[in-house]
Amino acid sequence: MDKNLQENEALSLSLKSNIKTIVIDGIRFEMNLDDPTVYKALFEFKENHEYNPLNVENDVDALLEDCEETIDLVLGKGTCEKLFKARDMKMYLLVNELANVFLENFMKDEIEKNKKRNKEEMEQLGKILDSMSNISKMMHYADNKYGKKGMKNYVSKKRTSKKHRNKQK
Repeated sequence: MDKNLQENEALSLSLKSNIKTIVIDGIRFEMNLDDPTVYKALFEFKENHEYNPLNVENDVDALLEDCEETIDLVLGKGTCEKLFKARDMKMYLLVNELANVFLENFMKDEIEKNKKRNKEEMEQLGKILDSMSNISKMMHYADNKYGKKGMKNYVSKKRTSKKHRNKQK
């Protein structure tokens, strides 16, 4: 609970319906993101097929049958008949897209935070790379001016001035 919320203050929440309109090949569908059966269908599909790739490779017919069931449950009965002439792998792609829509809806804030953090990290990496590039350019300049081992030799042979030789602190 928010620390700034006083004891007597009311907390107001909005519980409006969460229906996403999806247009596929010009046909309009609605996906109810609040429906637990939609969540369950997509979650079970992912569990059975995405996390167990051997199931996909061994039994494509069962995969496509599960795709058809999931699509019809999520977008409404008869959706597969409207969209597909025959079972094909586009059904699998559609189920994955529907799952992504579902996840994006509930993870918007987290996705935005991650994008912001990634952007900041990329900017910091860019600054580090620029610094490294500048150091490399300075080393290249020194090599050209004093030779490959010349910088080390130049510094070691350089004598201190006599003026400051035995200066005490």
